Amino acid sequence: MKKSDYTLKIGREKLKKSSVKADISRNRLYITIGSRLSRQGLNQLYTDVRFCVADLQQGFAVITDLSDCTIAALSGVRTFKKLMNYLVANKVQQIVRVVDKNSLVLKQLLNLAASMQGYVPVYVSTIEEAELEIEKSDRRKVLRFHLYRQPVEFSVNGLKGNGFIHNISTNGCTIIRSTLESSVGDETLITLSFKKVENLSDEFQISGKIVRQDSR
Repeated sequence: MKKSDYTLKIGREKLKKSSVKADISRNRLYITIGSRLSRQGLNQLYTDVRFCVADLQQGFAVITDLSDCTIAALSGVRTFKKLMNYLVANKVQQIVRVVDKNSLVLKQLLNLAASMQGYVPVYVSTIEEAELEIEKSDRRKVLRFHLYRQPVEFSVNGLKGNGFIHNISTNGCTIIRSTLESSVGDETLITLSFKKVENLSDEFQISGKIVRQDSR
């Protein structure tokens, strides 16, 4: 064949768009992130999420599909945090994210999560795994929250120590950098202090029991 027999068409790759939908019968919110997560795209996503959450009941689950997303803009961090807070305020119970374990987006999300306070999602590789994660989980399971450099004081057997809350839920918490040695089964009294906010208590005391230790 002659070169003239061939036609070569070159164009830009079609970028996949983001979308949000609510499955009312299963009480789930599905968020699909497009090829690129921009600030403008996040703003639209936030608006769409608010409309869909209005149709769901408290205790709903969220599956966020980031498998097609290749990069996320740091300029959208403020909207991302606002979206997380909105889901929490509306009593979300489970958050599962679908993402390529080797992707840049996952590294961005993990780096962001390490330096800010927010819920702790579950990461899986496929939508099928996400659905299974929600189906198999205990309905009484509660959302855990990562706290950033949140100091805590606690006492065990009359001795006082301190450390930092790594994550917390209504079922318990994880304390890191503890200055006090303790044993599994020890009773403890934890004191949490937060920045003072008008009409809200800035200090809480919670009793509990040490159920697990990690020497790392």
